[in-house]
Amino acid sequence: MVRPMVLLAVALAVAVQAGVLYVNMSKYVVEVNTTCGPAYIFTAPFDYAPNLGKWLVEEGFVQKYDSPIRKKAREMLGIESEDRATLDQWKSLVALSQSLLSDKVRAVEGVLRGAGVEVIEVGGVDTVKIPSDKVNNGSVYAFVRLSGRLSVLKDLERVADQYNISILVIDLPRVRAHAANKTVDSIPGLGAPTHGLATVTMFGQFGDLAYYVRRPDEKTIKAVEKYLRERELCGVAVLFVPGEGYVPRLLTAETRRGSPVLSLVALAAGAAAVAAALLLLFRRRV
Repeated sequence: MVRPMVLLAVALAVAVQAGVLYVNMSKYVVEVNTTCGPAYIFTAPFDYAPNLGKWLVEEGFVQKYDSPIRKKAREMLGIESEDRATLDQWKSLVALSQSLLSDKVRAVEGVLRGAGVEVIEVGGVDTVKIPSDKVNNGSVYAFVRLSGRLSVLKDLERVADQYNISILVIDLPRVRAHAANKTVDSIPGLGAPTHGLATVTMFGQFGDLAYYVRRPDEKTIKAVEKYLRERELCGVAVLFVPGEGYVPRLLTAETRRGSPVLSLVALAAGAAAVAAALLLLFRRRV
């Protein structure tokens, strides 16, 4: 018998049950076929991993959480406050936390690979959990392509119960990124976009990343599709993001000693880099 969560997952972008969060990211992608190849519309921040991680938190899919494993790692290292931790202490804390989560990561990955799932990256996070979960031993995230193998979610529920963890399954779509020499200038009704400082995403490289800060409705999506198709803008991606904080900027930042430096947020060049950068986002910031 197919359980309710699996039925929900087919129709919805998000489903939660028994310690497992499933996010079907294909619901946030529109592929537009042009005469020279595909262009894409993203309604979630697929540009690089920290943005996607922040989005998962801000959309309420997961919430920040100081797990018992995190607390145990601080105690073992003698760190009284993460707000005052040195860089070396941060490195040690992350390494120890990952070690404490390693058996749980292996268990989740084993179930996924055993079911024939395409696994992109699996890792442990001790600072977030599914909002409905009670006190637990941290979370394991999995970037995958399920390709319809939704029955594996039932197996993951058993793992979540056995290890008392949250499991975050991020089901990524297949995107045919390519860097054509095309640029989005001004879309009717939306105006000129903000262009990305780099064009590398978790799916590969595009010719242009065009950002609009808004939540698009169906009419807006149709208008963008028409624009991309009529202009034959293959190899570009139009991203709709919920706030200015998702738009990459070249920022002036202060170092710990107070001297100004220029810092550019590092972009994830490949899918495997998604999880590593996501882990950095989920850490509590100094």
